[in-house]
Amino acid sequence: VIGDAHFGMRADARETKARDYDTKIASNDMLAAIDYLVDLAPASEKCLLVNVGDFIHANGSSGTTFGGTKLDVDTRIEVVLEIAAQTFLFAIDKLLTKHKSCVVVMARGNHDSDTAIALALILKFYYSKEPRVTILDPHGFFHTVQFGKNLLAVHHGDKVKAVKLGAILPKMLPEQWSSTVYRKWLVGHIHHQNAIETDNGVFVEAFGTLAPPDSWHAGAGYSSSSVMTQVVFHRDGGEVIRHVYQIRDSRKVPDLTL
Repeated sequence: VIGDAHFGMRADARETKARDYDTKIASNDMLAAIDYLVDLAPASEKCLLVNVGDFIHANGSSGTTFGGTKLDVDTRIEVVLEIAAQTFLFAIDKLLTKHKSCVVVMARGNHDSDTAIALALILKFYYSKEPRVTILDPHGFFHTVQFGKNLLAVHHGDKVKAVKLGAILPKMLPEQWSSTVYRKWLVGHIHHQNAIETDNGVFVEAFGTLAPPDSWHAGAGYSSSSVMTQVVFHRDGGEVIRHVYQIRDSRKVPDLTL
């Protein structure tokens, strides 16, 4: 699961008290995480590569979110899209060394509602003649996958609160709801790990991001978990293995030590 990667974001550690960040750093961080997690993964037949949204920081050349909020960006949107696509190509090809097939879920976030579609289409065209790779259509803001007795759903997390997501799933897929025993939403948006169980037994987990906070979020007191998580599900239902890659930043120091 790829948390909010924010490719194209510019952050200065002197200002944020976290880590420097730009598109090249974002790509290098993700390549290292993918390498680590794929090497640890069991050689299962099927794999999901889930982007929970806000993979790209800005929604276009204006350097703003989909809603028009001005952002700190480090380069042109075409460069960000190119590096983002190259990073996904590496990730998918790496996954195919361990798994027989790969499905890519590209959720649309509040930052990249349009650029997420562009990235999904790039990958769809690139792998159009590769039967082992399926790029789910990026239409809408909800995506669902059934694996055995697991019903997995993906949403960025900005439009529907976690406690309400549980009620959506049985209405959305009543037959699949009745034929599964484990139901889970994979979301992002809040930039750190958090999980709840709704009243009807649906698990909603927000996944952390490798990206540090930008200037605005750091100034508002927000931080990030600097992680990427791999989850293995059993066909009969439920989670059986979990691995976590974490950036252990040793550069966090006081402004002055006396």
